[in-house]
Amino acid sequence: MLLHTKKVGAIVRCFARETALVDNTISLVLASVERMLSVSVSSRPFVSRVEILVPMDEAYIEKDCGATAPKLRETIKDKGWKDVFISEVRHGDIFVGLLNYGAAKLLRAGCDYGIILSKEAEAYFTAEAAEDLVTATEAGALATGVAITELTESIMQGRIANTFAMWHLMALMQVGGFDLRSAKPKKEAPIKSRAEAWDSAKNFYAYDNAGVEEIVPLIRLVRTFGPCVAPILPRGEGVKIWEAPDPKIDQEGYTRHVNKLGTKFIRQSYFAQAEGTDPEMSFLKGGVMPAYRDPDYIK
Repeated sequence: MLLHTKKVGAIVRCFARETALVDNTISLVLASVERMLSVSVSSRPFVSRVEILVPMDEAYIEKDCGATAPKLRETIKDKGWKDVFISEVRHGDIFVGLLNYGAAKLLRAGCDYGIILSKEAEAYFTAEAAEDLVTATEAGALATGVAITELTESIMQGRIANTFAMWHLMALMQVGGFDLRSAKPKKEAPIKSRAEAWDSAKNFYAYDNAGVEEIVPLIRLVRTFGPCVAPILPRGEGVKIWEAPDPKIDQEGYTRHVNKLGTKFIRQSYFAQAEGTDPEMSFLKGGVMPAYRDPDYIK
């Protein structure tokens, strides 16, 4: 049984660009942490440590206003959560810099596996999902991910998303971690290449060629270890559709979310080609472990 000998930690990214958004942001994060700490597999807690990371690098647009971490610390102290830690990360972007920092912290704390969970995906963190993640890792998976509603096809074809993913931390570090080419550009940096797309609803989307930080390490894991990716479908009571930012509360966050989804495939393809694989990303379909190749998604 995996949890008898291995430790699983978790990373949650958290930031509010404006003080008016702090309370809503903290509410979402606390719900995610509470859910993670409540889930057990075979009577053992699934997650033994949670790292909440608050981006504070002034060089990037996506940074916290400065009020979130202090308020979070007070709340977590009041709740008596001893295995939940908050770090204000003052160097690095929200995609690559934060996640590499969090993975290093988990490794230093003795964790073998690291879960990355977006605070908006809390409802997918069920006991059944935890059981499926454990089963996949026991079968040899080094990267596993739950297929949230809006990204089901992409994830089931091997393109695991850090919306809800679990990584074998040592293997992830062995292939270089999350690649810095996928980092968000700094505010004062030269303009980074942009991904642009269009759909049949006649919507145009544009987003920096950044994010999708999972693609490069996934390709390198498959090259190094062979098929080792295990996508799983959501299971369990209470699983519901992914909740995008509410445009009435956070219009800027909602617009960013729409543009991220609208350009996701082209950005994934960009980094897949940069890593020397085909633009359709069939290489990552082949990287899915045979037992996890769902015929509805991989023909």
